[in-house]
Amino acid sequence: MIRFIRASSKRRGFFYSLRIALAELSFDLTYQTDTITIQPVAKMADVADEDKAHAAHYQPSYVWITSRMFKILSPLTKEQGTFVDLGSGKGRAMMMAALQGYSPIIGVEFSKSLSRICEKNIENFKRKSKKSNRFDTVTMNVINYELPLDTSVIFLGNPFNEHIMKDVLTQIDRSLKASPRDIYIAYFNPLHNEIFLKNSYQLLIEEKDPSGTAIFQILKKSGAHK
Repeated sequence: MIRFIRASSKRRGFFYSLRIALAELSFDLTYQTDTITIQPVAKMADVADEDKAHAAHYQPSYVWITSRMFKILSPLTKEQGTFVDLGSGKGRAMMMAALQGYSPIIGVEFSKSLSRICEKNIENFKRKSKKSNRFDTVTMNVINYELPLDTSVIFLGNPFNEHIMKDVLTQIDRSLKASPRDIYIAYFNPLHNEIFLKNSYQLLIEEKDPSGTAIFQILKKSGAHK
């Protein structure tokens, strides 16, 4: 964590970086979870090489920043519909969504080992938080996952590259066609946001860190309501 603060401080400043770091430590200590440790894709022995080629390493979305994002998102969605985390890793964003009131919450992850950690984390989180939100974990490549027709929020923590992101957009369009509604994208570290903007998504909120880099965005796409 000291290494993170030093590296982050060069771009974001010391106090901003310290606030991120303290929230990271506090979350795992409070809920007795294991979300903070980075997991390189190369070390995921249970993932096929062709899947690794398009994936990013597991690194949790910052607690402090994600909490801010969900507090902005909550009144827009009124916590209605299904919350889906694509590339859910160890489940941190799922648990943070539960703290905000979302339910049901689904995590889709292609690594069985990360899914097992996620399930254990959720058990500990529910015990410590006394939350009764419904959680489901699905272990598969996101390109093979069919979104529930009541999905209202899709969370992305920069889990994969633009190749997979294009497939995700196709899935969203298919879901909106089958069940017209509004759908929101909660995008942490939005490296491929231009794909959404080119496909009729409306950028509602963007927050930048002190370096001027976009640290999260909230986007929306509307289907034609029946």
